Amino acid sequence: MKTRASRKGIAIAARDPRCGRDSSSGAGRSELPGPHGHGRVPMPGAANRNPITTEVTVRKLIESTLISADGVVGDPQLWAMEYRDAEVEKDALERLGDADAMLLGRGTYQVFAATWPGQAGEFADRMNSIRKYVFSSTLDKADWNNTVIVSGDVTAEVSRLKQQDGQSLALYGHGLLAQTLLEHGLVDELRLSIHPVLAGRGQLMFRESAKTPLKLFAAKTLGTGVVVLSYQPVRS
Repeated sequence: MKTRASRKGIAIAARDPRCGRDSSSGAGRSELPGPHGHGRVPMPGAANRNPITTEVTVRKLIESTLISADGVVGDPQLWAMEYRDAEVEKDALERLGDADAMLLGRGTYQVFAATWPGQAGEFADRMNSIRKYVFSSTLDKADWNNTVIVSGDVTAEVSRLKQQDGQSLALYGHGLLAQTLLEHGLVDELRLSIHPVLAGRGQLMFRESAKTPLKLFAAKTLGTGVVVLSYQPVRS
């Protein structure tokens, strides 16, 4: 899924950790083709009195997280699987069908890589075939089909991926990777599948961080009692 954003007179005077590059604008600048052929960026040393209107293609980053009624996200195989019926499977496949790449932290990658290669069905086929980027500075190799290890700066690398051509980027679970991207304004949608169960123990969803206002734009109740709430982070 693509969204298009229009920016006038790009004016970022310092390095922005969310985009992983330096840029600046103002009088006395001309233009060069922008990254990946999208938009244009200013170049110092030439006259340019009028603001530049640019269009940048940005891929959406959509996080999907399973969460219990008491806020647990860890080890969902222990409390969420009894709610995974044909309707849930169809919903998950539709969401993954809108993406052409998946972002994973090391922990999620290791769980998924040990689970999905041995599974059958449309969703398993999609999980096994989709391009996967696993963010880790310690992982030596990734044997799961179509997986690339990314060991550089997380926010810079994800910003670069979002500017490439393609459909949306899928992110599963709310571990350290997801929280980092949310804090840096790189998550466009947050989909929480709230399960009607008190897990009782396990990793809670959020660590201590800055306040992040959310806007609810969709809600759906599935037959098993799972409620899917879709939020957009509200940017200041």
